Amino acid sequence: MSTITSTDTKVIGLTEFNSIMKKIERISAKSLSIFIIDNEHSIEVYSKNKNIKIVPGSVIKLLTLFLVFDLNISLREIVTVKKNNLIVGSGYNLFENDLITINDLLKNMIFKSSNTSAEVLKEVIEEKTNISYEEHVERLINRIGMKLTNILNSHGLYKSKQYTTVDDLLKLVINILENKKIESFLFYSHQSIVVQRN
Repeated sequence: MSTITSTDTKVIGLTEFNSIMKKIERISAKSLSIFIIDNEHSIEVYSKNKNIKIVPGSVIKLLTLFLVFDLNISLREIVTVKKNNLIVGSGYNLFENDLITINDLLKNMIFKSSNTSAEVLKEVIEEKTNISYEEHVERLINRIGMKLTNILNSHGLYKSKQYTTVDDLLKLVINILENKKIESFLFYSHQSIVVQRN
């Protein structure tokens, strides 16, 4: 009997694999993109619309996460939330003059999808490097081979001519998971977000 082995050594039969593939193929939404790979063997298992341009949303937040670690910004540093940082959206609600660590901004941005946290981190990156956030992102997406991604803001809310693809997202995720510091951050058992409110 033929078997398919995944990277976590779980073995499934060909019948089960075919059943999974039939379910994937029934997904018919035009806007949906799928890209399944066996990363260990560099084999594409299945793809659908992998190069269709889509609104990047929180892909941008993943780029910001990558940049903070790539630029070696201290996670212990405390920053002040400014009025111009406040952006609507999900996440722990931050207010003007709140004091919060870079570590907790990252938690709020990644785990709670906070747009305000993304905007504060964008400002931190720009202040520390004297280089625009957009320029940093452009360098990063070129470095990791994201050929169909264009980023125009830090929070991912819709903006004309801002897009990515599921293929580019995969490249970013692989680079993130290969970074041991980011991996440690993502898989650490995080406590609540601490904010000092003035």
